[in-house]
Amino acid sequence: MDVSQILWGGAVAGGVYYVSRKLLPAPAAPAEVDLPGSEQPPTEVVPIPDPVYAPVGPSGILNAYSGPGDTSYYWNNPTTIPTQPTTGPGTTGTGTGTTGTGTGTGTGTGTGTGTTGGTADDDGLAWGAVIGGDEFNYTGAPNSGLWGVYSGADPNGGTRSPNNIKVTGSTCLFTGNGGMAYHGAGSSRKTYRSKCRIRMSGSKGHPVLIWWPDSDSWPQGGEDDYMETDLGSGGYGAFIHHPNQGSASSQSGAHLSLDITQWHIVAFERSATTITAWVDGAKWYSFTVAETNGGPPGPMHPTIQLDQTTSGDARFEIDYLRLYASP
Repeated sequence: MDVSQILWGGAVAGGVYYVSRKLLPAPAAPAEVDLPGSEQPPTEVVPIPDPVYAPVGPSGILNAYSGPGDTSYYWNNPTTIPTQPTTGPGTTGTGTGTTGTGTGTGTGTGTGTGTTGGTADDDGLAWGAVIGGDEFNYTGAPNSGLWGVYSGADPNGGTRSPNNIKVTGSTCLFTGNGGMAYHGAGSSRKTYRSKCRIRMSGSKGHPVLIWWPDSDSWPQGGEDDYMETDLGSGGYGAFIHHPNQGSASSQSGAHLSLDITQWHIVAFERSATTITAWVDGAKWYSFTVAETNGGPPGPMHPTIQLDQTTSGDARFEIDYLRLYASP
């Protein structure tokens, strides 16, 4: 994309430099259709006319241009975070000896057992009990009682096939175009908290973690693409599609530089007032609901997708999806 076609603006908030850009679709481009569980960023832009500037919002997002049919995009200064640890220090064993009885000196011994490593949920966010999700501790196809697996044409190109998704006994592995929508316990909410532990590799593919409207209404219903990237890239992106829109879709988003081939925990929260994401316990981005055009008009559910795979080496691996009580 020719950067001369993009209008940039930004401000520093909480140590992160947020920038918003506005793009106009090419006049001759055909209308895009976003099918359930899919996110289609525009592929063509045209030079932007003279902008109308607006003040910086509460979280430092600068709406640099406003006009009919525009689409907000993102960029911020990448922030490198440490690799998610898979082990941790053991705890000291404890125990109490029994007291000897009878004539003479009593003796006793004590024993205790410590842990031998950290857990895969060591991100420091204490959200309480898990109320739903999938640990993927079985084999075969994704649990049909929890997931609806996509089959058919991918609106982003190619074909989504259930054969490209397998549960290995410890993870869910995508090796080609595919997607699945979660409808188990803890789904269908307007406010939510979720954690997903992921890693990915390969040269061509587009993994996405989404909260998608139950109504399939888009863009009116909103769409939280809280982690979205390309295989082979150096980090994560995010696109929060503003709900309650008419014919256009405005977005807020962010970028984070890190090694996507390593395990990371992506935590996401939508409350009545804020939208926030963390990676391995470190805050990544945060927006107010007010500056994203309000909350979703209806309940949402999690989906996981891998699109645009053509190289044959794509791997998108999910250790777990865990859902928590609403904030």
